[in-house]
Amino acid sequence: MYKVTFVVPVYNKAEFISESLNSLVNQSLRDIEILVINDGSTDHSQDIIDLYSEKDDRIKVIKFDINGGASEARNYGNEKASADLICVQDADDIAMPKRAEVIYTKFDRFKDIDILHSSFIAITPLGKIDAYVKSQPFSIDNVIRDGFTYIGHTTMAYKKKVVNAVKYTLGEWSKQGIEDWKLQMDLFCAGYKFKNLSDFLIMYRMTSTGLYANRDEKQVKILKEGYLKNYEKSKSFIRMLK
Repeated sequence: MYKVTFVVPVYNKAEFISESLNSLVNQSLRDIEILVINDGSTDHSQDIIDLYSEKDDRIKVIKFDINGGASEARNYGNEKASADLICVQDADDIAMPKRAEVIYTKFDRFKDIDILHSSFIAITPLGKIDAYVKSQPFSIDNVIRDGFTYIGHTTMAYKKKVVNAVKYTLGEWSKQGIEDWKLQMDLFCAGYKFKNLSDFLIMYRMTSTGLYANRDEKQVKILKEGYLKNYEKSKSFIRMLK
């Protein structure tokens, strides 16, 4: 039985996927599963994935004929994961060598925690270090004030039973690349427990392409404000019942 599954959605990441997979096959914790979901890539991502999967039987590959979006790929990967613990891994990011080991150890230590998230190193497309971003505890007050959860999505790890119950949202949330924010808020509202780790476990690649760089910020604001407004209404209703 694998101790940790890395779920890796891939869509046209041929330029970076080798670095990402290298970082996973070389984890200090060897008893891991690497579940790669090719979400309808039209570049040669699959050729690179095949080179790795042929050499390492821990790599399992799922191919989608058409691009369904990040949420669909993550949900499917989470459902198919063999391990009870799942690490988020984007196809252009790099996991530090002890990421799986640290995650497995911390979950074993903090048995009442459902979601872990860590510090990360921001890097340029060419891999140059840009910043060290320290993690901070999840705070709903900060989200209401700033609109941000301050959780690096690619640093997240969660128990499989959690994402079986609360899934990534499809549609506009996924299209705008804020399915991570929505999942984090949904998990919080469902009562699951977060814990931040000071360890720098991921190198997060900042690129000028993709959803994060090209999303409609006006639409993002509408979605977030609508969600938070509903959250405040629900909280007020619960207070009234008490």
